[in-house]
Amino acid sequence: MAKEMKSRGQGSDSDDLLEKVRAYILQYDMFRPGESVLAAVSGGPDSVCLLDLLFRLREDLGIRLCVAHLDHRLRGRASDADARFVAQLSKKMDLPSETGVCDVETLARVERRSLEDAARQARYRFLDEVRRRVGASRVALGHTRGDQAETVLLHLFRGSGRGGLGAMRPVRDSVYARPLLNVSREEVERYLAFRGLAFRRDATNRDVRFTRNRIRHDLLPRLRRDYNPDVEAVLARTASLFAEEEAWLEGMVQRAFVRAQRPSPPGKIVLDVLRILGYHLSLQRRVIRRALAEIGCLGDALSFEVVERVLHALNGPTVAFSVSAGVSVCCASDALIFARPTPAFESPVEIPGRTAVPALGILLTARIYPASEVRAFVRRAMPDETFVDLRAFGQGATVRNARVGDRFQPLGMAGTKRVSDLLADAKVPRLLRDSVPILADGGTILWVAGHRLSHAARVTGRTRQVVHIRVKKSHVSRVK
Repeated sequence: MAKEMKSRGQGSDSDDLLEKVRAYILQYDMFRPGESVLAAVSGGPDSVCLLDLLFRLREDLGIRLCVAHLDHRLRGRASDADARFVAQLSKKMDLPSETGVCDVETLARVERRSLEDAARQARYRFLDEVRRRVGASRVALGHTRGDQAETVLLHLFRGSGRGGLGAMRPVRDSVYARPLLNVSREEVERYLAFRGLAFRRDATNRDVRFTRNRIRHDLLPRLRRDYNPDVEAVLARTASLFAEEEAWLEGMVQRAFVRAQRPSPPGKIVLDVLRILGYHLSLQRRVIRRALAEIGCLGDALSFEVVERVLHALNGPTVAFSVSAGVSVCCASDALIFARPTPAFESPVEIPGRTAVPALGILLTARIYPASEVRAFVRRAMPDETFVDLRAFGQGATVRNARVGDRFQPLGMAGTKRVSDLLADAKVPRLLRDSVPILADGGTILWVAGHRLSHAARVTGRTRQVVHIRVKKSHVSRVK
C-alpha cells in the first residue's frame, strides 16, 4: 500500500502515519471487514485527520464509513460553521453524514454537571443513537496521544486507582475505537499540512477555565520544558501498561466475583462475606466495586470513599446505608447485600399450571393431586414447596411481595403474626424481604414462600384435593 501511494505522489510523512495507524488498528482488532464505522468528526484537526486516514484505508480494511457531528451550541455562529464544514467535507468524500444539536449549557444546568462533563455525555448519547440508527458496529474517535497524557494527569489529580490511570483504551466496550491513540499532535499537524487538509479551530479549547485546557496549555508545556521533553509519550506508555495490567486483573476480579456471588433475585446482589474476607484487600476492593457497578452505580457512587465504606461494613453492624439513588448496601451476618427496591407487584397464579414471575426471577408450578396420593409427603415438604388444601383458593390465587401491615396465621399458631416479624425471626435481611414471594388468595395470605404455610391453608383429614406448589429459579439471577 505504501508503495502504491508513493507512486501517486504521496510523501513519506503521509505514508508513514497511514501505515502506523493501519498497524495500530490491526493490532487491536478495531474494525473487521464488512463493518460500518461511524467516524465522530468535530471539524477540528484530530477528527479531520482521523476521517482522512480512515477514508484512505477503507478499502484495505473492508469497512464502510459514515460521519457524525454534534453541534454543542456553545459558540454561536462558529458552531454553525463547524456543522457546515463537516457536512461539506462528508459530501466531498461522498460519505453519508448525520448532524445533531444539543444545548450543552442547559444540559449541564439540568443534570448538575460541569460543562465539560455535560458535553462529553451529550456526545456519547448522540453517537450511540446515530450508531444504532445507521447500523454501525463501531464508532471511531479522534483521541490522540496528547489527549491520553492529559487524561492520565486528570485522573491522577482526582485520585484514581490503577484502572483510572489506564486512562483511555484503544477499544472500549467493543464499540468505541481510537485509531490515533498512539499518534502525537505534531504528527497530526504534519499530516494535515502535507495533505493540504483544511480544519476548524475551536476557541473553547484554549479556555483555561476548563481543567483539561489548563493541563494542555500550562502544565504539560512546563513538564516538557523542565522535566522531560518526551513527557506525553511517557504518560501514554504508562497508561498503556496500566491498561494491560488492568485487563489481566479484571479477569481475576470477575472470577473472584462469581465465586463470592450467591443466588439472588433481580435487582439484588448477594455476596458471601467469608469468601470476600478470604481475598487480599486489593481484591476485596475490586470485587466490591464490581458489585456496585453491576447494581447500576455510576460516577461518585463508584468512588474510593464509597468502596471503603462498604469494605468497613463487612465487619460492622447490620445497618443498611444508601450509596446511590435507589441503591442500598448492608452486611447481614454472612451476606453482603447490594440492593435496589423491588417494586410492589401482584400477578395471577395459574392453578394448575406454570406462572413466571419476572419481578423475582422465579417460576411457580402448581399441580393438583388427590389428597390420598400426597398425604405422606406433606410433612416432608422442602422450603421451596408447599401443599395447600384446594378449598383455600376461592377468589383467585396471586403471587406478590410483602406489604406494610401484612399479617397471617402461621401453621400451628393460635394467633396471627406480622409477615415482617416472621421474616425478621427467620433472619431474612431487610434488603431482601421485598423479594420473598407471598402466595395469596384475595386478601388472605396462604404461604410465605420458603418460610411458613398459613394455618387456614393446611392439609387436614377432610382435605380431598391438594395443590402442590413449587418455586424454582427461572434463570441465573442477574441484576436488572
